Amino acid sequence: MVKPGEYRNPILTGYYPDPSVTRVGDDYYLVNSSFAHYPGLPIFRSRDLVNWTQIANAIDRPEQLDFKGRRISQAVFAPHISYHDGLFYIVNTCVDCKGNFVITAKDPAGPGPTRSGCRSKGSTRPAQTHCTQQRRLRLCRGI
Repeated sequence: MVKPGEYRNPILTGYYPDPSVTRVGDDYYLVNSSFAHYPGLPIFRSRDLVNWTQIANAIDRPEQLDFKGRRISQAVFAPHISYHDGLFYIVNTCVDCKGNFVITAKDPAGPGPTRSGCRSKGSTRPAQTHCTQQRRLRLCRGI
């Protein structure tokens, strides 16, 4: 039995690997890997890092990324979410698509985000930093 002030681990039960979390104001946002499952890259919101509600999927339309014919290990995993200047960013890779890509949205709950044509060769664990003076997004290779 879980007592007040305690929580049960895992916090998100089920299939939610490779979490990435960012905080915006009082809210936390989390995105997980989804591999070749559609819709892809589930997005959750929480106020306390314990109770999470799924609010959207970053990949919710086939024109964003088509998973047809892809095996689990050929699609998207290890996303990275961040927030800067009123915009949410998810940097991710599609292993068999040969590169990283960026998804942006003003509101992670919708309407559906835009997947950028920005591509870069890199690792399967891309990360990002924001260069405010140059107003660009820098993709960094992961470990």
